Amino acid sequence: MSDEAYGRVTDPERFAPLVTAAKEFADDVATRFDVDVTCVAGDPGSQVVEAVHFVPAQDDQAPLIVSFTSFPGVLLDVGASQRIALPACGCDACEEDVENLIGHLNRYLSALVSGQFYERIVDSMVEHVWEGGNWRNSGRGPIPELRVAMPEDGRWKRWSPK
Repeated sequence: MSDEAYGRVTDPERFAPLVTAAKEFADDVATRFDVDVTCVAGDPGSQVVEAVHFVPAQDDQAPLIVSFTSFPGVLLDVGASQRIALPACGCDACEEDVENLIGHLNRYLSALVSGQFYERIVDSMVEHVWEGGNWRNSGRGPIPELRVAMPEDGRWKRWSPK
């Protein structure tokens, strides 16, 4: 890949189906689970054009914010500390495939609502684990400003159905 491809985005609209898939998932989640849903317009000058906040019925169920960006793309703010950007970059060099990104979106959100997301503070770092079927993703990072308190055992519970 040429150096020019890094930072160049020739067709950002190729990610539009990802936004559509995230909106469909958001609509589905709002009808199937016991969550308070709030839609918020993005701040002027921000890349976020709209955000949907999901606050589950119980404090031990991870909250979720799905933000739609002007790129177009999706940001998932999950639980106390996790932020997932889809696409992660979007430049021509990264060659992120929209179908793969939709698969990632579905895996993350399915793991969240089924109680397969964990996060906890270990050795002054935030450790996170996502699981689902034959899929697993984990990592550690610096402790950001926490949005909510984490469960004591680090395991967020399954969202309650309506």
